[in-house]
Amino acid sequence: MNKFYDKKNSFIIIAVVFLTVLLPVKTISRDMKKLTSTSYMFSLPQGITINGNSGYGYNLTTQATLTNVNQTNPANIYDFKNFNIGISYQFRSDIDEAYVLDFGYKYEMSPLPQSATFTYSLSDLVIGIGMNQSYNSILDYGEIRPTYIDTTSPTGYREGETINPYRKTMSYQYSTSFSYGFNSILLSEDNFILAARINYNYVSVTNVYGLDIIDDIQNNASQFNGSFGMRYSVLFANNSSIRIGTYYDMPIEYDKIVDDIHFIGYIPGIVHAGIQFRSQCGISLNGDLSNWFYEDSENRFYPGYKNQLEFGGSFGYEMKNNLSLSLGFFSTDRKLLEENSYFDFNYSAMYLIAGMVWNLKPVTIDFSIADSHWLSDDWRKQTIIRGGIGYKLD
Repeated sequence: MNKFYDKKNSFIIIAVVFLTVLLPVKTISRDMKKLTSTSYMFSLPQGITINGNSGYGYNLTTQATLTNVNQTNPANIYDFKNFNIGISYQFRSDIDEAYVLDFGYKYEMSPLPQSATFTYSLSDLVIGIGMNQSYNSILDYGEIRPTYIDTTSPTGYREGETINPYRKTMSYQYSTSFSYGFNSILLSEDNFILAARINYNYVSVTNVYGLDIIDDIQNNASQFNGSFGMRYSVLFANNSSIRIGTYYDMPIEYDKIVDDIHFIGYIPGIVHAGIQFRSQCGISLNGDLSNWFYEDSENRFYPGYKNQLEFGGSFGYEMKNNLSLSLGFFSTDRKLLEENSYFDFNYSAMYLIAGMVWNLKPVTIDFSIADSHWLSDDWRKQTIIRGGIGYKLD
């Protein structure tokens, strides 16, 4: 067999190119004295699931549907007593330029649902079991033609076949929630709910190079965390109501080395708070604020993000035929601690959300469309379609 190039030398050159440019940061291990690449699991914010997105518009703290209740305030499962099940699927559009060097974002269509929920009650204690897809991202490096050493060539190298390397990150959260309600705490028609959720978080990262001389690398990791929340509501004499909710998601940190690649992933602690007004004529207004405490990581997570404030809300109208329509919005961003305009001006996003919840008793249909093309930076222009169905046995 003819040898067009020195295989050992070409392996070193290609490995360095991929591990230092595509992954994308290199560090020299002091103990191992060899090249180690750092791979950041959640480098694309486009892959983070918008948990408050549902047929009710955008709401994290005071109201949920059967298909997204295990992604919101754990106190919200109190609304689903007795036996209930729900399931949803989601689609997100690709983004051609979503990261530095014109790297793209793609959504991995999976046979697993976006979310699945089961709830059951024992008097005033409601228990929920569920799963949801918390992160879904393919970082597409685009088409690349590798170069090999070729001692027989006048130039000393030759070009190989075009390849399309990528990094796929999938994260799922499996949870068990508990909520307990207390009635008539301050007023005769009020309700106070305390709730907690235990989460098992599983993430899978696959680096695909498309080369025979470099093996693809896959890493799986898991961590537990918890969520704690409360909700207070008052029903007035004219059938109008007000709800106030808040909850806290504990941070999640992954830190693992596989085949000389240092996999790092960090989801900070998040505080959520919101309020909802509902009138006797079926009109509702709600607003939510969330703060991601990235700076608490003490710069262990590169590239060091500022604390991130997100906000959203919605306007809803419940018609007499049990059909609820909504219009909502959700605003998010991601900024670096150190000034870098190339990053700062490309991650701002404003999603406009339209949704519906149709209660056909005992079946409920939940559908929403969120789009960020009009009011977002280029890296965040995206369309998200979400649909689900629930079964509620009163």
